[in-house]
Amino acid sequence: MVGIGLGCIGMSLHDFERCTPSEFFAIYKAWLELRTQQSREEWERTRYQCLFAVQPHSSKRLTLEEIIRFPWEREPEEETPQLTPEERDQRYAAALTRYGLQAQDDGQIS
Repeated sequence: MVGIGLGCIGMSLHDFERCTPSEFFAIYKAWLELRTQQSREEWERTRYQCLFAVQPHSSKRLTLEEIIRFPWEREPEEETPQLTPEERDQRYAAALTRYGLQAQDDGQIS
């Protein structure tokens, strides 16, 4: 965390040492959001440049998404449903069987 605070975020050692964990997390979260936004803006500019370079050579009007579609523009994928403990145990047992392993009573695998 010291490396992120001092090296990446640019905090002084004095400021870093006086932060509580929750304060540091808030600083880090804001810094990360800023870096993410800056990175996305750079990629957007690059996409525009590519569109302007390719458009004169295309017979149809191109859109930005046809040049490249970024992960943050995609529809959010459906979240994987949470397994119940019984379903998790069944999957674990099936995996052990599939790989020729077996669980011992003490939880060890043999």
